[in-house]
Amino acid sequence: MTIIDPKAPILVTGASGYVAGWIVKGLLEAGHTVHATVRDPSKASSVGHLQKIAANSPGTLKLFKADLLNQCEFVDPMTGCELVIHTASPFIITGFVDAYEALVRPALEGTRNVLRTVEHTPSVKRVVLTSSVAATYGDAQDALNVPNGILMKVIGIPPVVWIISLISTLKPLLNVKRGSYKLSKVRRIDGIWSV
Repeated sequence: MTIIDPKAPILVTGASGYVAGWIVKGLLEAGHTVHATVRDPSKASSVGHLQKIAANSPGTLKLFKADLLNQCEFVDPMTGCELVIHTASPFIITGFVDAYEALVRPALEGTRNVLRTVEHTPSVKRVVLTSSVAATYGDAQDALNVPNGILMKVIGIPPVVWIISLISTLKPLLNVKRGSYKLSKVRRIDGIWSV
């Protein structure tokens, strides 16, 4: 079993996002030092809640600017970290022209860039990648039609194996016209296997 030094900083990418915010909160409240990447560390509307949590927690928050499409921007925040929690992925519903460029490419290349930085950071011992149920199921209409309202049930199969099998089954159904957010999540998982 890999032992993570509790005094080593922990990198959380996409820290201003919903899931990452809860992860950062838990880590800060547990007294950890969190290296948090965001698009713009000076944007109070994106990081103010994190700074407030840090001010009232025993942990330490260090904000870093990072663009998913720029691998070099993950080097400094990852330095000294033994644990990397990669949550960063665009979540855009409207206002974009090209769904691939707005959602899919940053999700895929961002995951590759984080993992490539991990390869060159000797302190990193473990990586956690978060995703979404959108990566394992059809669109919102499909979710409404599931039997008994149960989206997925895993019995006797390790969840990761089940999810990867389901993704392989669903890939032909995924395209940019129908569910670009879902497609970005699946491509992000694909990125793990190609690094």
